[in-house]
Amino acid sequence: MLFNRFKKSEVVYSFDKEYKEALSIFNDPYVYNETTHGCPAVSVSSTRLYAINAPADLEFIYNPKTNQMNANSTSTNTSDKFTNQINNFLSFQIEKNKDIITIQINMPYIFFTDTEDIEINLLPGTDIEMNNCKFIPGSFNIYNWSRTLNFSIQVVDNKSMVSFKWHIDKPMMFVFFNKPVNISYKIMNDNMLSMVQQVKNIATVRHNIIKVFSTVLKRRPKNIL
Repeated sequence: MLFNRFKKSEVVYSFDKEYKEALSIFNDPYVYNETTHGCPAVSVSSTRLYAINAPADLEFIYNPKTNQMNANSTSTNTSDKFTNQINNFLSFQIEKNKDIITIQINMPYIFFTDTEDIEINLLPGTDIEMNNCKFIPGSFNIYNWSRTLNFSIQVVDNKSMVSFKWHIDKPMMFVFFNKPVNISYKIMNDNMLSMVQQVKNIATVRHNIIKVFSTVLKRRPKNIL
């Protein structure tokens, strides 16, 4: 088969219940390319590539020498309160593994589906500016692994300053699905919450998380949507 023309699967997104700030700053994921005619390679991917826009106009600055991370507003669209209390709005994780420094910004989006083998791939958006860093792509199966999304970067030169910019209502990240999907919003129900709790912060307590995967899968309800 030259082009995979799978039937659309239903996917919903919700937000982490532990997030306490205004959720309305986070836009709905949307189909990035709505072209359904012309080249088959384009039309087949039209409902597989979704964009997630930046919630604010921000410049992030990281100093590898002091391990300090700061954020500045770059327009009047973003208030000083956001940047002064950035840790209330966005969760940062800075990790050092030998000479590799990575920065993760936790986004409260969580995807759910009742269709097996739906995998998402996180890719850099078209409207981010990056200096001395690069985006780290990631993939996981949303049928059995319900976790928030991470905007992750890796520092290129540990001796130089790092910066990257988000532009409000412009794609900061893409979510590419391995099959065509239809995405809608849903308030998290008890079954969805249960699956989130199975893997919440699991990477901070276990190194080889693949060993707990069978436990997570065993506890998954047949239908969670």
